[in-house]
Amino acid sequence: MARLTLTGYPLYWYHKRTVGSSEECSTHIASGITTADLENLTANTTYTWTAYSDSNCSTKIESVTFKTLNPRLTASVVTQTTAKLTLTGHTGLTGDPLYWYHKRTSGSGGSDACTFVAGGRTMAHLTGLTAGTSYTWTAYEGGNCDGKTIIHSVTFTTSAPVTLPPAPSKPAVSGGNQSVTLSWSANGNGGSAITKWQYQQKAGGGQWGNWTDICVTSSNANCPSTISHTVTGLTNGTAYQFKVRAINSAGNGAASPESDAV
Repeated sequence: MARLTLTGYPLYWYHKRTVGSSEECSTHIASGITTADLENLTANTTYTWTAYSDSNCSTKIESVTFKTLNPRLTASVVTQTTAKLTLTGHTGLTGDPLYWYHKRTSGSGGSDACTFVAGGRTMAHLTGLTAGTSYTWTAYEGGNCDGKTIIHSVTFTTSAPVTLPPAPSKPAVSGGNQSVTLSWSANGNGGSAITKWQYQQKAGGGQWGNWTDICVTSSNANCPSTISHTVTGLTNGTAYQFKVRAINSAGNGAASPESDAV
């Protein structure tokens, strides 16, 4: 929609589209009326509209060129089960956001009802989505959510399900003076950042000891997927074996195979 306003001309007048495909001179505006609303325009399109003083549209008063808005639907803050839709560029003649509707048009999980969003609101929150699933959500002007009233669509994929990290590779070991250097690689992170590594050791034919932290990070940082660590304070002449494991937001991952004795 757009609104034409003709000032300084109190008489009746006519208008027609002259760029953006022309049309017949058929729109009459009565004397004293200075505005005319234009309907069914195409989004993101440049138009020129011209006002005339005669019904043949041969005597020009004034022209105006404008470009219609380009409404866009975007998805953000996408998690395993939720997402936020934001509709921009869908405004009325005053520039205020208009009411709209949205509906799931592909994917499973979450409501597929035609859902109303009140005027002045540009965001809608989606819940009950399925992890690791691709969705298309569509914004509509009409309450029937049919193809004739589509504003814009967006496709997004929810985060993959988080599982425990798989077992890393068998640690390689290299002995030193009262120390052993371990090196290994992750075989995946279970869909969530590795926030800690741990190792476990045993001496000779003894029992496995407690797990000891190596790399500890905040929840928004990753430990490296390939890592090396030197264990100190060992007894020379004693054979040691080691295992390692990764930890993510789901918990403790599977332990690696036992290292060779060193």
